[in-house]
Amino acid sequence: MPNVAQVSFHQQVESGKCCSTRYQVYLNLLGRLNTEQISRFESQEDIDAVRSSQESDIQLIDDWLLSFSTDRFQKVAMIVADALMKSDEQRLLTNIPDIFFGMRVEALVENRLLQGEGDLCDMRLGEVRLAE
Repeated sequence: MPNVAQVSFHQQVESGKCCSTRYQVYLNLLGRLNTEQISRFESQEDIDAVRSSQESDIQLIDDWLLSFSTDRFQKVAMIVADALMKSDEQRLLTNIPDIFFGMRVEALVENRLLQGEGDLCDMRLGEVRLAE
């Protein structure tokens, strides 16, 4: 049997081996969070920051994440770190926590803009690349 790193993210979701169900894997554009997602945040302040975000904020985060993705697999943590640095440089969305950026990577995989492998719910273990 293949290890988790060899199984695609979609297979993990379908088999229940990932942190979210197939249809709850990401936050929608209105900032609604399911119980599992809420449990991943460190504070109520972080949750409130995400809930107050606008559609354009989420699109900007997604654009940053995609801009740092390549055709080679990279750790989610590296892509998120690059996007957070961009956020700091532009002084935009600096109140949005890193975990939300990671959740947006999950959403981009679910929407097939990125391909993922490994445990995407753990930024240090999951890897992504641009979808083929």
